Amino acid sequence: MGDRAGAPTPAQMEVMRAEVAKAMRAGVFGISTALIYAPATFQTSADLIELAKVAGQCNGFYVTHLRDESDKLIPALQEAIEIGEKGGVKVEIYHLKAAYKPGWGKLMPQAVAAINAARARGLDIAADMVCLHGRRHRAQCHRAELGGADGVQKGLERLRDPAVRARIKKEVRAGSQPGWSNLRCRGRLEECRAGRLLHFGIPPI
Repeated sequence: MGDRAGAPTPAQMEVMRAEVAKAMRAGVFGISTALIYAPATFQTSADLIELAKVAGQCNGFYVTHLRDESDKLIPALQEAIEIGEKGGVKVEIYHLKAAYKPGWGKLMPQAVAAINAARARGLDIAADMVCLHGRRHRAQCHRAELGGADGVQKGLERLRDPAVRARIKKEVRAGSQPGWSNLRCRGRLEECRAGRLLHFGIPPI
């Protein structure tokens, strides 16, 4: 399906199911996603449940980086739990964190409670954390221009537009916008660095 948004056709879904079945027979542990990153972010819960059902036939796992680790952390976690329960698979959540600074001290207790509740219902679920002082992160999971529904190449083309670049600077400095898994809320703006734009021949923002 490439790196663009869109629902799989029935034929494409059948191919994906077959690929999962083939991989499970070859000895893999299950299926994995990183839903905070494009193009994986375009996958729906329903599609993932269908693929998880195939892995579940082999007692497999659904391993995931949640769709959101900011103010929508809990709905993202509930999505993973739903995929595990409806798909009949064990769940492993990697890099679990509450990166939304206004939610510190609130979101993680809620996340732990949701995991414990799922365990009490019989779901085999666990999570791991990554403890870093500093880290790199794909900006495309924070801003549509960097990984939108029409693909990464279109996003890179937009970043060459001075008007788009000026708007991004203004919006990031203004703070969190509705629908963002926002970078600024994770720390101070001056701590953030744009890393790979030069690799694509684009000056840093």
